[in-house]
Amino acid sequence: MISYKIIAEHQLLITTNEGETPIDELLEFISRLRQNPAFSMITKIISDSRRLKTEYNRGDIERIIAVQSQASAKHELKRVILTAPGLNYGLGRMYEMMSENKLPIDTLATDDPNEALEFLGVSGIDLDNL
Repeated sequence: MISYKIIAEHQLLITTNEGETPIDELLEFISRLRQNPAFSMITKIISDSRRLKTEYNRGDIERIIAVQSQASAKHELKRVILTAPGLNYGLGRMYEMMSENKLPIDTLATDDPNEALEFLGVSGIDLDNL
């Protein structure tokens, strides 16, 4: 299941991907989200996958990057992939490396919510209680 929240005062989008989320559902979500007019003001993204049970593979990550490059924002973004320790952290790092030269997005994969907020230059948000 995927949900999102926009915090306009920080130009921040927080997506939460939890439980079982098939890759096709995630790709559809990305496409629909990019069509939302509110997305045009976003400069920072936190993709919270700490409770994600689906384990995406390298091919899935390549598909995600391809969809994001087609629907890329018209301005630079900073993104944090917030993961649980373990396999999903490794996949977050893989996304970080694979997207480096393909997307206009400065990306960090981390399992530390405080590091995520610091990277984005955002304070005063409790990611565990949104």
